[in-house]
Amino acid sequence: MNISPTITQPHIARAPDTVKQGKLLHTSIQPHSASTIFGAHPSHSSALNKDHFQAASNKNHPQLNRQQQSKLSEKRGNQYQIQRQFNQAIRSYGQAIKLNPANTNAIYNLAHTLVQSNQQKQSLPWFEYLLKVAPHDHQARAEYAEQLETLGHEKEALEQYETILTEQPNYEPAMRRHEAIHFKRSSKMFGAQAQAVQQYKGQQKLNLAIQILNQFLTHKQQSHRLNILKEVNLTFEPTVVVDNVANVAEYDHSTHPRPTIRFSEDMAFSHPDVIAAYLLHEIVHAEDKDPLTSIQEEQDAYREKTQFWQWRNSTIREPNLDFAQKLYEQSPQTLDSRVASYYKMRDPSIPETSPHHGQTHHFLSSYLNSQ
Repeated sequence: MNISPTITQPHIARAPDTVKQGKLLHTSIQPHSASTIFGAHPSHSSALNKDHFQAASNKNHPQLNRQQQSKLSEKRGNQYQIQRQFNQAIRSYGQAIKLNPANTNAIYNLAHTLVQSNQQKQSLPWFEYLLKVAPHDHQARAEYAEQLETLGHEKEALEQYETILTEQPNYEPAMRRHEAIHFKRSSKMFGAQAQAVQQYKGQQKLNLAIQILNQFLTHKQQSHRLNILKEVNLTFEPTVVVDNVANVAEYDHSTHPRPTIRFSEDMAFSHPDVIAAYLLHEIVHAEDKDPLTSIQEEQDAYREKTQFWQWRNSTIREPNLDFAQKLYEQSPQTLDSRVASYYKMRDPSIPETSPHHGQTHHFLSSYLNSQ
């Protein structure tokens, strides 16, 4: 493959598998996504100072070798990506790859950017090149498989998921999509009957997830919080698509007669541990019983979801949850900071707080803890 920075347009950087979650706003059908807080690769996402920009723009900087120059170009691409300046990001990632063809972060970031800018077909050669350099990168292989699916190459996608599962049988994105493809093929034969089976499977796993979540909330003396589920619909159906990625879960306050916590259709094939984590996130959104969200509300949802994942100590590997836990273990403030920077990037007008968030839950928790 010819390594060249002369690619076309694109987005994002190295992050755990790009799934999203959020709360639908009353002003828009677009949700504030919650799971994709990761922007650039976790190791290289901090803002760059002026000197770094100057150094990265000088290909012949005498104090830097080619690998160092490549890293600076990659960081510059990440910063452009945060600013949603996708053309500049693509050029920077391309320059990073030209300087160091083994810079796997830059290769992934370039491929992922192409996906998010509606250039799935153009992303495939870059994923293929990355997998030659790093054949055990499950995150990249899973995303490559998803793009193959999108382009109608289901057989090839299944082969990629099977490669992952051979090495890591508990890798959730591959488990979920592998089963979903097989189901999709059967549904073509059995139609509505297969759809009913999917809903049944999803409800079974959701029931197990609620039982697991009840154990966690009982441990925290907060089992009363599951009462909110009596006031919402719980469904597996198509979710809002943002940047070519369907939300994994979302809280929709606009549905009548009751609000809806909606999981994407393929989550019916996920593991109950994973469903429980995302359900808790949406419970945080549902508790204030309004369509508004805020930085604080998203941070609280992430903290609670991550605390659950840490407590559960699941054998399942779900890259978004695993990465959030890693940030949380550094410090809760590290996770908060990442969530805040992501949401501000997506919507500069998002408020710091929302008027009803946390009132009922915090009051009840304080009351129960005082008894």
